[in-house]
Formats: sequence, C-alpha cells, structure tokens
Amino acid sequence: MFLLIFGPVVDVGLGQLGDVSFLLSITIIVYALLFKRIKVPVYMRYALGLVVSIFILALLNTILLDPFEILVGIRAIFRPVRVFVVVLSCYYCVVFVDGWLGQIKVSHQDRFIALVQLVYLIVVIHATLMCLQFVFPDFRDFIYQFTFAKNQLEYNKMFRMAGLTGAGGAQTSFVQGLGCLLGWFLIFYKDYSHKTLVVIGNVLIIFSIILSGRTGLLVVALGFLLFLFLNVIISLSVKKKRLSFNPFYILLLVPLVLIINSIPALLGENLVYFETAFNRTFKTLIDFSETGSFQDDTVAALADMIIMPGEISHLLIGRSSYLEGNTYYNVMTDIGYFRLVWGYGVIGLILHVLFYLVFIIKLVRMKYKDLNDFYLWFLPLSIISFVFLMNAKEIFFMTRISLHITLVVVLYYIYVKSPHRNQLT
Repeated sequence: MFLLIFGPVVDVGLGQLGDVSFLLSITIIVYALLFKRIKVPVYMRYALGLVVSIFILALLNTILLDPFEILVGIRAIFRPVRVFVVVLSCYYCVVFVDGWLGQIKVSHQDRFIALVQLVYLIVVIHATLMCLQFVFPDFRDFIYQFTFAKNQLEYNKMFRMAGLTGAGGAQTSFVQGLGCLLGWFLIFYKDYSHKTLVVIGNVLIIFSIILSGRTGLLVVALGFLLFLFLNVIISLSVKKKRLSFNPFYILLLVPLVLIINSIPALLGENLVYFETAFNRTFKTLIDFSETGSFQDDTVAALADMIIMPGEISHLLIGRSSYLEGNTYYNVMTDIGYFRLVWGYGVIGLILHVLFYLVFIIKLVRMKYKDLNDFYLWFLPLSIISFVFLMNAKEIFFMTRISLHITLVVVLYYIYVKSPHRNQLT
C-alpha cells in the first residue's frame, strides 16, 4: 500500500516508465485478472468509461487541431491511460484489503477505520522521511539521486523536501494535508483508542507540510474545523452531550513547544533553511500580524490567471499540448480548471468533473444507519470536496499520489457498505 501511494518515479533512464506506483498498479491488475475473478461494479464502469472518453478526446483534439505538437501533448494524451490503470488497481486493491480484513470478523465500520488507520500510518511514515531528509542532507541527497527530485533547483532542495515524490511543492503538501485530514477524522471518532499517537503523528505531518509547501496547511486548518464542527453537531444530537475529543490532548502542545525550542540545537546550520521554509509557509499570517491587512500572494496571482482560449474549437475540445501551456506557450495560468480547459476543452473539464461526481452520487445514495455511520460517510465526501477546492489553485484532478489516497478511501467505504460486494474466489 505504501508503494502504491508513494512509489517514486525512479530515474533509471526510462522517464515516466520508471514510476514504481504505476508499475505496481499494473501488477495488481494482472494478478487480479489472472488469478482472481472480481466483477467490476456498474459505477466503476461509468468512472472508467469517463476516463476512456478523456483519452479519446485528447487523441482527437491532437489529430484535428494540434498535429504538429504531438510530442508536447503526449503527456495529456497518455495521462488518462495512467488514470485508468490507477483507478482499476485501487479498486482491486480495496477488494484484496477487504478479503484480508474479512478474516478478522469485524463490522464494516471497524474495517473502514482499519483502512483509514493504515493509509494514515503510510502518510506519517512519509512525513517522517521528509523530516529526516531535512535534518540529514546526505540522507536526502542519497534518496534524491534515485528520483527526479534531484532536478529541483539547488536552493529549493534546502527547504522544500520532496520525500519520495518528484519535487517538494503544492502536490506533496496537499497529499500530506490529506493525511492530516485522516488524522483529524480518527481523533474526533468516538470509538478510536489511539488518539494520542495520532496527535503526535499529525504534528509530524504538519512539520512535513511546512517543509514542502503552503497548500496542505489549508487542508489541515479547514479539516480540523470541519471535523470539530461535525463532532459538536453529533454530540448535541445524542443523550451524552460530550465531545469525543478530550481537551487534555491540548497538553500535548507542551512537548511540541519543547521540540520547537530545541530545533535550533537539532538543526545547526540547517536552521536558516527551516526559517526560510517557515516564513514562506506562514508568510500571509506573518504579514497580517505586522500590517493588519490580509494580502496573499497566491490569491492575488490567481486573480490574474482567469484566462480562456479565444478559438471556439479550442475552447470546446482543447489542444493537448496546451496542458503544458505555462511552460511551452507562455499561457500563464496555474488554475486547475482553466489548465484543463486549455488542454481538454470545456468538454474535457466536464468529463473530469463527472468522474468525481460518479463517486459523489454513489456516496450520496448510500444509507447510513446511525450517527456513527454518518461520521464515517462524511470522510470520503470531504476528501473529494478538498480535491474540488484545491483544483482552483492548480491541477488536482486525477493527479499522481493524491488520486491514490482519494480512491482507496472512497472506494473502500463504498465497497464495505455494499450488501452484495464481491468475494475473492
């Protein structure tokens, strides 16, 4: 599961074919097809059909409108192929996981919690790896030499850790933020018994976010408020009006403060780079405390990035090479929704949205028997919601790593709730 989510693209001269996660996904599919008879449900066929439609659209817009830039647009054309493999492998993976957990004879709620706990642990391990990379530059360089992270700007390497991903930045930060979201979910879940460990794990994850980018902190903050609010509502709806989150967990801030105070001694020469990462991540809050006015560079920049194609044909079906617009055509927009329009057109953007709507509709149509079940149901829905929210910053639809975490959690919840779910044979 760790390699499925965080398997790196190994730099061995094969380009994107060195993607360990993708190769593992293919292995899972081959194993499932050759040795297991697992029927793919209808909603999955709809989702996979939409991915195929995006591939066909990209192929058509390249042939019709963009034939001379096919080498530039090749990533946009084969991106749906990778997504198809990831989606199918994630489904088979959750079937295998359920077959394993099914031997324990526990409720579907306990199985889902076990899966969430497993994915959360994987993100904590990756957060620990990122922190170690920062503290021990030789360890960082040793790992980077095998991945495309070594191609980062030398200065960025000092304070933006990539872990096993290709580069430290918004994508890595967002994935770590989703891990913290899983942590908040476990902390506020009334029947979960390892909350102290999760609080410590979330501290590690937050440090890893500081060392990668700002995007994940928005998920951390909004996720905390979201599950706190949900916990309050649920607590007020039952006879025992008591929060499942014990206020004494706040005492864990004491060792956290001690750890922060010891950072200068631990980091030595790296302290200046930690200060750079910290100031960069919290720049908006620091500026607000100093000036009293809210000014965020990212928000200001995004306001100038609402750019659409001028040609009707381009607007409708896109041009694959324009997915690389801000690096190849100087179309300066990072906004995910508009980047997808440039590459796949409005029709392609709609297909991307429908892909996620398949799972949202499936979730909304599912019945929950009690408040406990409702709380579990809320997690996969919130993860998809954050994907939609962050796509307003850059492309987060169907992106590497975050797609794995999203699908594993969403598909497993749907699978364990299915009354006629497939059994391994």
